[in-house]
Amino acid sequence: METNSARGVYDDVFPWIWSAGAALINNGNPAVTASPVINSLSFLASMNDEGLIYHSVHSNGGKLEDFIHGRTAFMVAPASKIGLVREHMGDEAFSVTSIPVPDNYAGRTFFASLGWTLGINARSTQKTEARLFMNFLVENAQLLSEASGESPSNRFRNIQSPNHSKVWEIAPAGEKAQDFAALPWFELDSVFRESLDELFQGLSTPAEVAAEIQRRWEVILHE
Repeated sequence: METNSARGVYDDVFPWIWSAGAALINNGNPAVTASPVINSLSFLASMNDEGLIYHSVHSNGGKLEDFIHGRTAFMVAPASKIGLVREHMGDEAFSVTSIPVPDNYAGRTFFASLGWTLGINARSTQKTEARLFMNFLVENAQLLSEASGESPSNRFRNIQSPNHSKVWEIAPAGEKAQDFAALPWFELDSVFRESLDELFQGLSTPAEVAAEIQRRWEVILHE
């Protein structure tokens, strides 16, 4: 688990919460104190207390290297990392799956999409210019995709490997998590990261952590 990396909380922590059927943002408002979120934090805290979470931030390499070299049994990572793992381990040495959901392991799971997160800070004094620039980026991304004749996702689909095929079996059965679309992601992430560290150090209970995140997120989203 890379809780101090740029996408550590998003990649390693939020998927457990989403798989529990919880949304961290509901209609633009924080929903961190919901029971499924607190239960997920409790689960992660208990895993940490039992020494079952390996914190890659304390190692020389990231969680990808820890997994490749056998220091961890599994990791939560984007599907784009499959190619690098199979270069080192081959196709038969590992497999991919979705995070189990509480509905008898058969419910609908959520997954996050790796890519850009674009938004305009509420305190920006140049919102019009920022929106024009965002539109420019989006339009040109679409033009580049059309010019190449296929989208990156289609290129990924054509890669021949058992684990890439498994991803395309998992994805249609899930739903894309979009909790943070057009929101000040960096500030929200920093708050969650700090509170999670307190949880793992045993300084706060899961309910206290959830309440603190809720309070601070409300300030950020409504200031």
